Amino acid sequence: MVSLFCGAGGLDLGFINAGFDILAAFDNNQTAVQTYRSNIGDHASKRDVRDVKLEIRCDVVIGGPPCQGFSVAGKMDPKDPRSKLVSEFLRVVEELRPKMWVMENVPHLANSPKFAGVRDLIHTKAKELGYDLNVWKLNAKDYGVPQSRERVFFIGRISSLREPEIPKPVRSVTAGEALRRLHNTEMTSDMGRCSAKIVPAKNPILRASPYSGMLFNGQGRPIRLSGVANTLPASMGGNRTPIIDELVLREEVKEEDSWLSHYHAHRMTGGDGTGWDVPDHLRRITVSEASVLQGFPQDFSFCGKLSLQYRQIGNSVPPPLAKAVAQSVMASLDI
Repeated sequence: MVSLFCGAGGLDLGFINAGFDILAAFDNNQTAVQTYRSNIGDHASKRDVRDVKLEIRCDVVIGGPPCQGFSVAGKMDPKDPRSKLVSEFLRVVEELRPKMWVMENVPHLANSPKFAGVRDLIHTKAKELGYDLNVWKLNAKDYGVPQSRERVFFIGRISSLREPEIPKPVRSVTAGEALRRLHNTEMTSDMGRCSAKIVPAKNPILRASPYSGMLFNGQGRPIRLSGVANTLPASMGGNRTPIIDELVLREEVKEEDSWLSHYHAHRMTGGDGTGWDVPDHLRRITVSEASVLQGFPQDFSFCGKLSLQYRQIGNSVPPPLAKAVAQSVMASLDI
């Protein structure tokens, strides 16, 4: 197979773990390619997809064109130049004519009226090239990832292949289980520690749960360790980095008895933040912890400065989710 927009390699790692052999991978971000080559293989190279011209045979083409133009975390601008890279993905598909292809992106590409034109392009081009198309909207938390992260997969296949089956969900993993497993190994669990301070928001956005709304500065929400994390943003590294309670992580205090729960109850009943200094045991998650919450192996390491490491994680496809999709693709290929 061939991988486009490979980034740090989350999507590719899932396909490799499902048994695929990646002939070549491309991304225009040098740091992400360095991470990929350090962890996965030297078949990745820095190259803009618009410059990719290949004359090789492959069974599958995969890739996740940049999602910032389609994401609610961005401006959802159909005119964003990055949104046009969908056409470049389809151009490579047309040149290589694989048996199947998989394009990953944010769910709004599949259902937002703003992107009806992009969807029409994908469906029209797939039909023009002779591919049947399936569109799956999946959540990583249903496939062993301790994070709620919805993604859409456009899967094209030649008509002679049987239709791929939607992967069956597996047992969910909580954020606490994943992070405690990390801290109970010899791996460096505090690699890439975020130093952004946590202070009570002057005008908090209150919700029924302390794990939603905005209790603190920035947009980094606390993670409920007994559940799954909210979607990790690519903008981590500062005040948008999620927060955990060390005492709850070490199981010295229950979530319902934590400082966070008491502070939330205080604000919900009309109290202000006076006298409520955030304790040291509330902190931002590290790069290692973010990586594990994204479903990467514990020994996976990231290159570049801190903000770039967080960004690579937030831009990645969780490998377990990618593997589930890849196994369905493999079964459809009947290799």
